[in-house]
Amino acid sequence: MKIKNIYKTFYYVSIFFLVFSINIQISNTLLAQGSGPTGSFTEAGLDDSLIRNAVGNLLRLLEGAFGALIMVVAGILAIIAAAMGSYRAAMGMLVVALGAFILRALVSLFFGSDFEAYQL
Repeated sequence: MKIKNIYKTFYYVSIFFLVFSINIQISNTLLAQGSGPTGSFTEAGLDDSLIRNAVGNLLRLLEGAFGALIMVVAGILAIIAAAMGSYRAAMGMLVVALGAFILRALVSLFFGSDFEAYQL
C-alpha cells in the first residue's frame, strides 16, 4: 500500500516539475522575443516566395496530366469497387475522381491562378 503512495507522489512531483520547467522555458522565450518591460514588440519579415512557388508547382502538377491520371484511376477503381460490392469505397473513389476533375476551378476560384513558373 505504501509503495503505491510513493509512486503516486513521484508522479505528482514529476508533473509539477514538468509544468514548472515548461513555464520557465515559455517565459524565457517571450523575454527573448522582445516582450520585455520596454514593450518593444518587433516582427521579422517573412519572404513567402519559396512557399508560394512550391505550392504553385504542386497545384500546376495536380491541374495538369497528373490530376487527369488521378481522376481516371480513381474512376476505374470506383467502378471496380462498386462491382465487388464495396459501395463505401466506391463513393470515396468517386469523391476523389470528382475532386480531381473540378480542382482547377476550385483553385482558381479560391487561390487565384497567378502562380508563375518556377524552375529549380
